[in-house]
Amino acid sequence: MSQDILMPRLSDTMEEGTISRWLKHEGDHVEKGDVLAEVETDKANMEVNSYSSGLLNKVLVQEGQTVKIGEVIAIVGETADDVGAAAGAETPSDAQRGEAMEEGVPAGDDTSAGETKTTPPAPAPEEGAVTREGGAQTGAGGPQRTGEVTTGPTAPATGRLFVTPIARRLAAERKIDLAQVKGSGPGGRIVRDDVESFQAAPGAGAAPGGQPAAPEAGSGVRRVPLSRMQQVIARRMVEAKTQTPHFYVTSEIDMEAFNELRARLNAGAEKEQQVRHDAIILRACALALTKFPDVNGSYRDGQFEYHDYVNIGFAVAVPDGLVVPVVRDCDRKGIRQIDQDMRPLIERARAGKLSPADMDKSTFSISNMGMYDVEDFGAVVNPPNAAILAIGSTRNVPAVEDGQVVVRARMKVTLSCDHRILYGARGAMFLQELKKLLQSPYSLIL
Repeated sequence: MSQDILMPRLSDTMEEGTISRWLKHEGDHVEKGDVLAEVETDKANMEVNSYSSGLLNKVLVQEGQTVKIGEVIAIVGETADDVGAAAGAETPSDAQRGEAMEEGVPAGDDTSAGETKTTPPAPAPEEGAVTREGGAQTGAGGPQRTGEVTTGPTAPATGRLFVTPIARRLAAERKIDLAQVKGSGPGGRIVRDDVESFQAAPGAGAAPGGQPAAPEAGSGVRRVPLSRMQQVIARRMVEAKTQTPHFYVTSEIDMEAFNELRARLNAGAEKEQQVRHDAIILRACALALTKFPDVNGSYRDGQFEYHDYVNIGFAVAVPDGLVVPVVRDCDRKGIRQIDQDMRPLIERARAGKLSPADMDKSTFSISNMGMYDVEDFGAVVNPPNAAILAIGSTRNVPAVEDGQVVVRARMKVTLSCDHRILYGARGAMFLQELKKLLQSPYSLIL
């Protein structure tokens, strides 16, 4: 009996996914839970697992192709003949795909005995686009096999250029001659990272940010397609700013005691083991949020939601934009535990390996740009959160203390609030509580 492998929902904002790389190939034996492919989503590269054990009989979506959630991307069967039984039935309906896709598990698999299911045939490659190792040729109706690809329909047997489809597409967008790119994949295959590294290399003929080095002839304009993550960020930011009525409150916090506490916590520790600045702030925010549950709440579908947990998301910059991994139950954790929870999340974020669970169910968010010497800024609320805290740099500034002008370390923070659930006074009172905690930080370790 065959098992359709569907494009799963791998993030809460995902609508479609691009196959970056197949880790298993047609004819391979797979076990339930084996990673079949890597998928590029709006947030990161994620993995698709097999739902059952058997043979990978058919790959229907090739590397570099994009399909919507719930589309069949491969077929796993108990025997090599199972793919034939799956070739003439209906594809899963939208209702069957439904909510089951949120967990990456196919719906509609309860076909009764004697019934058959089918998947659409794999789309034929563009004529003359590529040849695949072991195939005579490609083109309309030509045979398809998973494996290495070359950049011509009649590439010679020796000196062939092996390129993944997504790397070839990226090279075409950026006007890169693939003959100049050294492949790091199996058998010298050129993969996406090779193209991106070449593009960033000095003298590679590229401008910073992955743009083509020269504008289109006579236009004076460079055009660079948005990545999937950038497309989603653009859409969600417009939605957040147009559908969420923002207001902002700013406060300046004396950081002398904060800096003293952090110095004591990190005394004698190696740099990579030192407690992060943001770990202490997350702890302070968590305690303040327990006193102001509306700031820890959400506005959703015309109702207020209040949470019994404090899960704080923190923005992490990545090459294509930003992601917001989440530290859970911050109100029940000490500073060091929060710091330890943040470290692997940051590593996975920068490697593009965050899972949906890493970014799910935040109740509050922070965004810190202090390391860029930003004095203060207003962040965009991350729906359905009620608020987000924007953190500026800590600066030594003149301050009046006991009638004398002295130099003090000060930091500005701005709370962006959803005015549907929060009002000005509540936002200001939350900031007052946060300021009190950060200016008397030893209460955070009690």
